Amino acid sequence: MCGVWLNVVEPFLRRALPAFDFIQLAYDIADNHPYDARVSLRGSEVEMGDIESVYYVEVTSAVFEREHLEREALAQDGSVFHDPNIHHVGSRHKGDRRIVSHATAEDGDTPLKELQGRVISAIETKDSHTYKKPSILIVRAEPSRPLALSEWSSLVATTSPVAHASQFNVVVVVEWYSSIAFRLK
Repeated sequence: MCGVWLNVVEPFLRRALPAFDFIQLAYDIADNHPYDARVSLRGSEVEMGDIESVYYVEVTSAVFEREHLEREALAQDGSVFHDPNIHHVGSRHKGDRRIVSHATAEDGDTPLKELQGRVISAIETKDSHTYKKPSILIVRAEPSRPLALSEWSSLVATTSPVAHASQFNVVVVVEWYSSIAFRLK
């Protein structure tokens, strides 16, 4: 968690929090706590009541359930197909493990629909637990292909009602590689 926090979450929060030039950020990375991190803020926005002085951050992922196999195939072979039926044969123990993926065709809107389902599932899964208040949920989203701005707008429109119904004060979906972030709540 520490590497993810320092390399991804902290830079994101520094860009996402309003008027960051006027506030100071301090955080504790949680080891055995019911949250991933606690963010403490100071400055005029806190004093004026525009933002809270402490937020509890929870980070989750909305990725393809076999994404780890795609990464493994990339590391081993240098290429992989985004195959919904990707699987492995053999075993690491015997030394004959390999990843099997085949080229597949899909409708143009399939990556968006799949991502919408994964983001909704990630929010609902986290919402089934109890978190300290006020809390921020950061959802890491990885589409199977780059999405157009209109597709991201559709994702926000589809997932925002679930985010608004959740216990979190703020819900943000982030695509790390392109530094794209959208606030859902």
